[in-house]
Amino acid sequence: MVAELLRLRLRILANGFRRPPLQRVAIVVGMLVAIAGVVAFWAGAEWVSQFDDRFVMRATTTVGGGSRSQRSCSPS
Repeated sequence: MVAELLRLRLRILANGFRRPPLQRVAIVVGMLVAIAGVVAFWAGAEWVSQFDDRFVMRATTTVGGGSRSQRSCSPS
């Protein structure tokens, strides 16, 4: 029973790699972009941590509030 389940899991894993080459490239590029986004976020958090808490709160509110008002003002 356990051997059958392991064989099925291995088959599912192997079938996950049976994709067209372009789709495999797109998956790898997507993963690289995601990793770059995490690294950029982490670096930004490190950079912001050196400032005073009040400044960070104001800047976050300004950026967040500005992007929110931009969306709500767009014509429908």
